Amino acid sequence: MKKLAVITLLLAMLCSLAGCGGKQADSGKEAADGKEAASVETTESTESTESAVTEDQDWQNPVMNFIGEYQCDRAHATIECMGKDEAIITIEWAGSVSDYAHWDIYGHLDTETMTIAYDGCTKSHIVYNKDGEIESEEQEYDDGTGTITFNDDGTFTWHEDQSETGTDMVFEWLDVTGE
Repeated sequence: MKKLAVITLLLAMLCSLAGCGGKQADSGKEAADGKEAASVETTESTESTESAVTEDQDWQNPVMNFIGEYQCDRAHATIECMGKDEAIITIEWAGSVSDYAHWDIYGHLDTETMTIAYDGCTKSHIVYNKDGEIESEEQEYDDGTGTITFNDDGTFTWHEDQSETGTDMVFEWLDVTGE
């Protein structure tokens, strides 16, 4: 879309230059030289625009393709992205109606393997009272390690090293819009 707009703009500029030239070329050679120079300018401008478009696309965080909410049994995950390749993943595992395990995961996406190998993950145990307010929150560890691998079918596999809770669990994307 941007290329089409740039090309249209360049053609409009060329037409305006041709129409507002002020004096006509004295010979066919001068007219040909003008067209050649305009062609070189157009090519250079198009190439620099294409380069800028490619650079803009290169900065896009590839995790953007996976942001959203996922589910696996009683576990719920939310994936967000920030920066060039960073992901923030929150996983909650319901032990009961009022009892949750909560992981905060941060890592960089390796685009070749589509895997986030993380460390420094925190896991907390949260208990809610009958009114839905947090009754207690206890951090179990803050040095968790593991991997999250994005699969071709739109799911992701979570392997958490510290406990057996997150051993190769496959999360499926949740359509929260109801479509």
